[in-house]
Amino acid sequence: MSTPSLYLKCTLCFTVFVTASFAQKQTLTLNDEKVLKATASKEGITRISLQGDRIADVMGFHQDVDFEKDEGKGVLFIKGLKQKQNLVMNTENGLFQELELVPSDKSSAQIVLKVGENSAQQSGQGDMFEHNQALHPNQRLSLECDVEQTGSTAAYHQAPLHLIKTLYNGGGRNQDGISDLLILPKIKNLNITYQKSVADTGFMAHQLTVKNTGDTPIPLSESYFMACGGPLPLVALALKDKSLLPKRQTYLYVVVKNG
Repeated sequence: MSTPSLYLKCTLCFTVFVTASFAQKQTLTLNDEKVLKATASKEGITRISLQGDRIADVMGFHQDVDFEKDEGKGVLFIKGLKQKQNLVMNTENGLFQELELVPSDKSSAQIVLKVGENSAQQSGQGDMFEHNQALHPNQRLSLECDVEQTGSTAAYHQAPLHLIKTLYNGGGRNQDGISDLLILPKIKNLNITYQKSVADTGFMAHQLTVKNTGDTPIPLSESYFMACGGPLPLVALALKDKSLLPKRQTYLYVVVKNG
């Protein structure tokens, strides 16, 4: 191991130790019926962990935010949060939680999420991720949402996220005529196919597969698919992966207003 590499590793370990030891701990109880709010460090490291569970997937990070998940411990580390943003996490026990992070001038921050009694009961209701067991553990969701279309943070949380969650967990069905309404972009070496849909009061969500038919990796962004909603107002987009290897596929979730 070279001296520079050893120095970088030691620096990271020391930084994480300082974050865990001296950052003011914010303890919150999981509740998928509301958005939890917490502060994060603008410049330093913010550590997010779960008591009695581990973080499996994360969606919602902007591209200019550095983050890394400790796969062994299921702990999330964030750095460079310059503006307020919402992220959504799901846990290894099948729980979902939306978290609003507000940047602060603190040198570091620590957020601890506890599993409440109601959440624990929910986590025991079947194998929520059975159809996704073959997914690589580094895969994560990434969400973009048009708050102006939803009208409020509550509507965003209760409807679009709920519908994406339903599709992600294997719900929904293929509906005749939907594929004709969707406007699928023509992108070289990408094959986009409609799979299924699910609806709730005022909203409808679609799951599509996006396959890389080429021989080189393709970077993905939700912005490529802004027209997918067709004639209905687009509310939210979610991509399972931000980079697609050759001959591999991922999922795209499209939420629109419906009535």
